[in-house]
Amino acid sequence: MNKNAGLFAWLNVSKLLSAPLMGLGVLSVLVLVLVLSKYRRVV
Repeated sequence: MNKNAGLFAWLNVSKLLSAPLMGLGVLSVLVLVLVLSKYRRVV
């Protein structure tokens, strides 16, 4: 019972963490694109 409960809790935590991590990944990609576009304009 304890193993199943721990696994279920870990899955819930991973689901909660996956959303912010995905958001951070998308934001980092957007920032990289903006920085690269500005750098190309300067050069």
